[in-house]
Amino acid sequence: MLEAELDTCRSPHAVAQLGAQLAGNYAAAVALLQVHRGMIQASSSRGLAEREPALFFPADTPSLFSDVATSGQPFRGAPTGDALAARILRVLRRAYVREIAVLPVTVRAHTLGLLYADNGPEPVGDAAFAALGAACTRIASAYERIILLRKRGAARRDA
Repeated sequence: MLEAELDTCRSPHAVAQLGAQLAGNYAAAVALLQVHRGMIQASSSRGLAEREPALFFPADTPSLFSDVATSGQPFRGAPTGDALAARILRVLRRAYVREIAVLPVTVRAHTLGLLYADNGPEPVGDAAFAALGAACTRIASAYERIILLRKRGAARRDA
């Protein structure tokens, strides 16, 4: 049902909220991070704090998050020792997790977002990791549809 709702979203904010809800079915805690104009910031989350984490950092600062954003390749494993990743996990209140997953949300080779997920003291299983990847694909499709609708609307206004 959430997947069908994603197909009808009219705003990026609604996509982020439903996308986090969908991904939350496969991990104890998830956060969708927006990648825009060289910055990464929290967009929506499930299983974290009561309010959205105040997370905003340059996309080119070396970390596993920026590596995923620039390479488009997902990460799954123990949290790395890099200082920025450790700080991000503290902001997300997930500093003591066994394994994390960070997956790109990509539209036409351009990373629009990152999906962070963990299962607290338990690992992110193979099936859950695959499902999170599928969720990223659905989220990317919803973003792409909104982008195309906006471009068509702008083209009609210019005509």
